[in-house]
Amino acid sequence: MAPTYKKKVVAPLTEEELDAVTIVFHQFETGLREGTIYTKDLLSAMKSLGLSPTEQEVVDMQNEVEKKGKIFFPDFCKLCLRKFREFDDEDFKQELFKNLCGTEPHPVRFRAKKYKIQEKSFSLADFKQMMNHLPEPVADQEIMEMFNYADKDRDGRINFDEFLVMITPVKVPDAPIIYAKPKQLENNKKKTNPPNGTVADNKDPASLGRKT
Repeated sequence: MAPTYKKKVVAPLTEEELDAVTIVFHQFETGLREGTIYTKDLLSAMKSLGLSPTEQEVVDMQNEVEKKGKIFFPDFCKLCLRKFREFDDEDFKQELFKNLCGTEPHPVRFRAKKYKIQEKSFSLADFKQMMNHLPEPVADQEIMEMFNYADKDRDGRINFDEFLVMITPVKVPDAPIIYAKPKQLENNKKKTNPPNGTVADNKDPASLGRKT
């Protein structure tokens, strides 16, 4: 059974945010009071709001809300709200995974489909390309080990669940510490080190003075 992901509750647009979104939307509106903008203007409109979606994000947004080449105002507000509140650890992981999987072009001749992250995956070549662009070089052997560790089903590709395994640090359990009780330590010391002038013996003290 495929795992389910809970939708988080997002705070609505503030009054200032809604005013800014409305002004920008009217600048790109397809006609007077039509309440739509062209799909091709989505990126420019979001940049006017100070938002910088990636190429993959823009394609995903278009696929999600586009209707006959246009985007309606409520859908535009929804997309802007998501970008305003995007600084979340889970969202960051999903966007990183999407970038690794590559960008799919926006369909022209057929209806767009919503991006389904559970159906996507990336190959070893995709992973190597990303790792080779890091500021610090990573050896090919380490890249291979990371990929093989995460590839649980051994199909040569990393899906989203396996990607989470890949980027989640492995916690090493702490070694257990055994504490001895003070009385127990004292008793052990008496047994090993008898007082001066005494002889450690198990014989009966009364029998020490007897002659054999």
